[in-house]
Amino acid sequence: MSKKKEPIQLSELVNKIHDLMGVDKAAISHTLRGLKEIVKQEITAGGEVDLGRDFGRFRAIVAKGRVHVVPTTDKEVRSKDRLKIRFLPSAAELKDMPMPKGRKPKGA
Repeated sequence: MSKKKEPIQLSELVNKIHDLMGVDKAAISHTLRGLKEIVKQEITAGGEVDLGRDFGRFRAIVAKGRVHVVPTTDKEVRSKDRLKIRFLPSAAELKDMPMPKGRKPKGA
C-alpha cells in the first residue's frame, strides 16, 4: 500500500503561489484567509461560492446525524445533522484527472 501524500499547508501554498506569480507573500496569505472566511460565511448562509467555469464551486450538503452506541453504557445516542462543505469541479481538466498512484475510487 502506498503512503498517502500529505496535504499542502497554507504556508506551502503561499510559497508556491509566490514562486509562480511573484506576488508578495503577505498579500497572498491575506487573500487566502479572506477567501476561506467568505466561503464559510456564504456556506453557513445557505449560498454557494462559484470560482468560475474553469475551476469549480463550493457548496454545502447536510450530513444526516447517525445513531451511535456508547460502549460504556450501551445507550444509543443520535448525533446532530451537520453541514459539510463540498468542492464540485466544473472544468473538464479537473473532472478527468487521472487517479493518484495507488488510490482507488470509492466502492471499488
